[in-house]
Amino acid sequence: TWNPIPDLDFDHFEIRSNNTNWGVDDSDQISKTVDSQALLDPITAGSRTFYVKAWDTTGNESDNSASTTITVSAPNAPSALSASTVNRLDGNANSYGIALDWIDNPKDFPIGHVEVRNADTGWGSSDSALLDVVSGNRSDFSVVTAGTHTFYLRAFDVAGNQSSTATESITIQGPGKPINTSVSTVNTLDNSSSSYGVKVSWENVSNDFPVGFSEVRSTDQDWGADSSNLLGRVSGNSASFPVTSDKSYSFFIRTFDVAGNQSPTATESISINGPNAPTNIVVDTTNRVDGNAKSYGVSLNWQNNPTNFPVDSVEIRTSDSEWGKDTNSLVGVEKGNRAGLPIVSAGTRTLYMRSFDVAGNDSPTSSFTVSISGPPATPTNGRFDGPEFVLSW
Repeated sequence: TWNPIPDLDFDHFEIRSNNTNWGVDDSDQISKTVDSQALLDPITAGSRTFYVKAWDTTGNESDNSASTTITVSAPNAPSALSASTVNRLDGNANSYGIALDWIDNPKDFPIGHVEVRNADTGWGSSDSALLDVVSGNRSDFSVVTAGTHTFYLRAFDVAGNQSSTATESITIQGPGKPINTSVSTVNTLDNSSSSYGVKVSWENVSNDFPVGFSEVRSTDQDWGADSSNLLGRVSGNSASFPVTSDKSYSFFIRTFDVAGNQSPTATESISINGPNAPTNIVVDTTNRVDGNAKSYGVSLNWQNNPTNFPVDSVEIRTSDSEWGKDTNSLVGVEKGNRAGLPIVSAGTRTLYMRSFDVAGNDSPTSSFTVSISGPPATPTNGRFDGPEFVLSW
């Protein structure tokens, strides 16, 4: 602004960025106006000097120009910058990422926008480093992978002047290694009273994002893939498997958060053992095999010795072979711990016994001897009684 000219033949004012070439319509000529003020477009940061002369209607100009200098300051860098993980990105309950917050610090002109980048280069361009352009003071990103992420911010005022760079870093942690792991045999797999296996349990450890699911595998590889070593993928903290064979098993456990980051591996092992051999075998002859008063044979009693799973049956054989098969050596398959065998012929014989648990695992062999004696066959007295010979015993 400046004072008006009272001359009657006043025509206009000329405003220039240099005090030369007056009256020339070139790049230094900023404006012509009849008013005693001029509104200029926003200008870049720095010091600027403006020169003004008056012209009359005959083309005469002022002998000297008037000048004024102004210094325009770019905005200061965003301050109070913070980065945090969020579980409701953009208000979506199933969206996860990082939220950046800051305070704008304008100077001579209002803030027009803020650029957020993953590198301190390319400001004002739309290159690959540009993450977001924000007109407020918050930005959300679906950046969820574990590791350290650094963000670079600059504020741009409405005149296009940019601030210095503000920087903020955040480290995202995936879930921690599962803790308090355990494995045990179970007799009610999947709530079925006739299903047997093992149950693997653990405690989830979440960090920046909630745990989404856990994987249990037979080997420590192929995590996240639907490969053959995947035993189970569960949303809780336990899993049951129909593992019953008589051997050792290892289970490998990893948790995955809702962002897909995975934990270190936890390991748990268990050895499945078949039943121990039957013990305390008692052999007795009896006149009531199977409760029948006119049935004769051998009565057996023994003690079952289960380990991981209950004993289901006991096989009795005439030879220590072909266990689990319906062959000629099979004398009987018994439930419980008692059997009556219709063995009546005199002599001594060795029989063999094995327990089988509900999972089909068998015990070592126990053997026992059955001895049956016939009645004495030799008369004890003989005499003549008249013409007869009499035997008594």
